[in-house]
Amino acid sequence: MLSSVAIRCYWTGRYLERAENMARLVAVYSDLLLDLPGEAGVDWRTLIDVCGSRAAFERYRGWMLERSAVRFLTAEPDNPGSILSSIRFARENLRTLRDVVPREGFEVVNELYLFAEARLGRATQRRARGELLDQVVGHCQRMTGLLAGTMLHAEPYQFIRIGRHLERADMTSRILDVAGDLLEKDERVLAAHGTSLWVNVLRSASAYQAYRLAVRSRIAPLRVVHFLLREPTFPRSVRHCLEQIASAVAQLPVHDAVLQEVAAVRQAVDALNLRELVREALHREMDALQRRLIGLHEVMERTWFFPAYQAIARP
Repeated sequence: MLSSVAIRCYWTGRYLERAENMARLVAVYSDLLLDLPGEAGVDWRTLIDVCGSRAAFERYRGWMLERSAVRFLTAEPDNPGSILSSIRFARENLRTLRDVVPREGFEVVNELYLFAEARLGRATQRRARGELLDQVVGHCQRMTGLLAGTMLHAEPYQFIRIGRHLERADMTSRILDVAGDLLEKDERVLAAHGTSLWVNVLRSASAYQAYRLAVRSRIAPLRVVHFLLREPTFPRSVRHCLEQIASAVAQLPVHDAVLQEVAAVRQAVDALNLRELVREALHREMDALQRRLIGLHEVMERTWFFPAYQAIARP
């Protein structure tokens, strides 16, 4: 297949997963701020930082921090990482993939884009936020199911699958990064509300019920981190995502270098000392994991996508 088709499929998977994950993260973070006391020193800047958008947000923001932050993350067209921008990029890529992606796929994403453009700006209102973000998640899941159930599981689908799981692994690391950043703040205040913090971490990854079924024990930091990093049966754990990436990569040509890089990232995850991670190194190690995932993307880029990389809709 053409490298231009491969890169568009890959980024379509990433953008759809990014839109869904950002919707989940903003919704759950809103609840977390309601659970934690004001003296904890936690605000929307933490989420902006974890998303790597502090510089862009500082140029954009207005006086009302919450409203500005939520709009920036959800409905700001000039923020390439916002939900609206991710949906727009996915829509543009799918527009050129009608020969390989089922027609219904473009219709679903186009419907989602029109909804997001018209209504997502209302997410700045707390009362409307949860329902709007739930609709974004539902549309993205509908698209994921449609592709899995109707698209040939040939090379184009495998690139979508790789993009989806790489983005998912990155977001799981960022969810844990939020917890790591919060733990570096006032330990006395956060210690009194630790259960709320870790419950919301699980909810951010849609992992709360799965954790309860698999772990069958009280919520504890070490168990939560282990579950989100290494639980092989949970679809959003980093290990599961890497295994899915390896499975998809193995079905593509010229895959040796990419498989080696996937194995290196998985080995790094398995080598983490989780007790030390929870006590003092969570924020640092999640940043390191995100850099490894960027490195994995760069290996894929050199292997399959160059020179088509400059021609696609991407941030």
